[in-house]
Amino acid sequence: MKVSLYLSVKQDGKWKYLPAAWDGKKLRPFYALVNGRAKEFPGASYYMRYRENGKQKMEPVGNDPKLAVQRQISCEADLRHAALEPEPVEVPAVVAPVPASNNEPQTLADAIKSYELYLQGSEKDFKTIQAYMTTLNGFQEFMKSGKMLHDVTKYDLLNFNLHLRSQKKPNSPRTRRNKLLNLTIFLKHYKITKVIKKSELPKVPHKDVVTHSADERQKLYTACLTEDERDLLTFFYGTGHRDSDAMHTEYGDLRDGELHIKDKPNMVCPCHLQRGWSPKHGHVGEVPVSDEFIKMLRDRKKRLGKSTNVKWDLVFPDENGNPKEHLLRDAKRIGERCGVEVTLPICRMLH
Repeated sequence: MKVSLYLSVKQDGKWKYLPAAWDGKKLRPFYALVNGRAKEFPGASYYMRYRENGKQKMEPVGNDPKLAVQRQISCEADLRHAALEPEPVEVPAVVAPVPASNNEPQTLADAIKSYELYLQGSEKDFKTIQAYMTTLNGFQEFMKSGKMLHDVTKYDLLNFNLHLRSQKKPNSPRTRRNKLLNLTIFLKHYKITKVIKKSELPKVPHKDVVTHSADERQKLYTACLTEDERDLLTFFYGTGHRDSDAMHTEYGDLRDGELHIKDKPNMVCPCHLQRGWSPKHGHVGEVPVSDEFIKMLRDRKKRLGKSTNVKWDLVFPDENGNPKEHLLRDAKRIGERCGVEVTLPICRMLH
């Protein structure tokens, strides 16, 4: 699923989309191709171009080159997921989806238990496994007890979608779509295919990248009750990171004015099934950060001292020294106090 980056620039009084210029696999910030040559357009906004359901789309992703590349990678992964093309994973023999020895059909409950063991034996991220199991357990609870796996039909999935939509706190279209996709991938694991068409999945409305005006940003900082909350906002503004990246950032990741994002196979803790951690969709690289951001990290380390966990010197540890969970929830609470929407990633603020 190809996703291309473009710059929106004004030429001869008209706005045009020009393909972004690359140096090998590295994006050249604010450079676009004009007649085959790279030309700089400082401060221009990036757009993603891709096809979805047979239609070409241009989606704005802000004017931060690093974030634009991250959104490009994330969008490609989402399109692969939507096309029901999960990456092949070797299934451990102990959890192969085979019927019982007496050749009795497999129940939905037994299939879900086997699939959970399969997921835990795979290389999938802990939060991904949590998302699958939340969906599957909810679906099992919704279905009648004793439902057989191969009796699951399209109408079961569509009724489950209606059930999710009619809750006291309804699931959003994106959440419902993701849950149906998770169910479809689960069924495909057991060789049950073509249960539901993509056209029958919930339609997800387009949502622009959240950006904050100077006034909104000031409101958020004013609403902070502690220095920790101010540090959290500065971190998200300064990096464009997701909460998972922030959870696993160490002070040593800051080198030469850049924050290094990398796999951490030795960071083993309960929050990801006692396995190491990897950035989402392989977002490995370096993020240039501002002097304000560097000062925040230095002041924070001086104020809090060394983490209680001797293995890792985390920026945001919990009381046990492990990566602190629910950082997004903490950021949203700040926004709720002042009426400003907070979602991740936030468009970076460069100083």
